[in-house]
Amino acid sequence: MRAAVMSSLQADALPVHQLALALALGCALTNPAQAQQMVRAGDLIASIEAALAEKGMDLDSEVSLAAPDAEIPVSAGAPAFEGVSYNPLSGRFVIRTAGGSIVGFARDPIDIPVLVDDVARGDIIAAENIVWMTVADAGEAVITGEESLIGHAARRPLQAGKPLRKSDVAAPTLVKRGALIAMTYDAPGLSLTHAVVAEANGVKGEVIEVKNPKSERIIEAVVTGPGTVAAVSQLAGRQ
Repeated sequence: MRAAVMSSLQADALPVHQLALALALGCALTNPAQAQQMVRAGDLIASIEAALAEKGMDLDSEVSLAAPDAEIPVSAGAPAFEGVSYNPLSGRFVIRTAGGSIVGFARDPIDIPVLVDDVARGDIIAAENIVWMTVADAGEAVITGEESLIGHAARRPLQAGKPLRKSDVAAPTLVKRGALIAMTYDAPGLSLTHAVVAEANGVKGEVIEVKNPKSERIIEAVVTGPGTVAAVSQLAGRQ
């Protein structure tokens, strides 16, 4: 049976982070010289949050550890934090203990888009394929906005419910090399549409060369949609 008795004098004498751990572990602190024990850093989150709060961490921040399985010495029912460094801009913190340093980040939670179901390579991601998930730390490579997913193609098989990296998707190919496509040409008082042959693959907004199959003239055009381009300039025809 765990001891649950702590005198008010002992409780008042403890730093906040030590008191938090003592209460979490249900340890009696009547004997400060009791044997030291090792505890996972991940089990010290309450103490870490309390120590960081004293340094100005927002109470809504989520704490993540670089090495949650690292063993930290605990004596008298609480960890002995020898020093706490916290950068409120980056969220990075280092807590020094007798058994080594606890390193991690304290950041505000962020919502990121993830997939509802697995997606195969080449599939186009639509709005109905996305749900939102709250994470403590997204990382710079993780997609955080739906605009970077909707209408994009999976570059590899993607799993549902997993954070997606920017390298996981690409703008879909709307025009394929060698395909007969429609090119529009707009000028004041004039709007024309011609059938042309794409000289290269293209994604939306990309400028590619297309060829007039009758005159063999090469024209630059910008991809506007699936199988459609808009002329931007004319180049010298070539055979």
